[in-house]
Amino acid sequence: MRKAAGQMVYVLVEEVGGKAGKEWRPVAVVTDPTVAEQWQQYGKDVSWMPLELDDVKYLQPGEKRPEFRPQQMSPLEQRAMETAKRLEETNQNLIKLVKRLQKKLGIKDAVPGPAKPTASLLRKREK
Repeated sequence: MRKAAGQMVYVLVEEVGGKAGKEWRPVAVVTDPTVAEQWQQYGKDVSWMPLELDDVKYLQPGEKRPEFRPQQMSPLEQRAMETAKRLEETNQNLIKLVKRLQKKLGIKDAVPGPAKPTASLLRKREK
């Protein structure tokens, strides 16, 4: 699922290197500030930096650098994203409903997960 532009993300970094020199390297990106704070408390060679998702306003074009412009989603792509999100929510609600009904009826079978692809689905069509 694509995150909304402008959402805050936290880049967890670690200082690595030896006598030749140390540098900060990213090790993870999270959206939860609590995780970033926990990472900060892990040791003295770790830190984090906050960034906004898809925020390129500080990337200035210059000599030999292109101008960065995020691609805008078309109305059709936006509707597709909204539809996919609604379908995902509906599927979760259906799974919860089936589980409640199974519990009420005393059925012990678990709700089946998504179908796994079979070998026949993975084979290319023969002409």
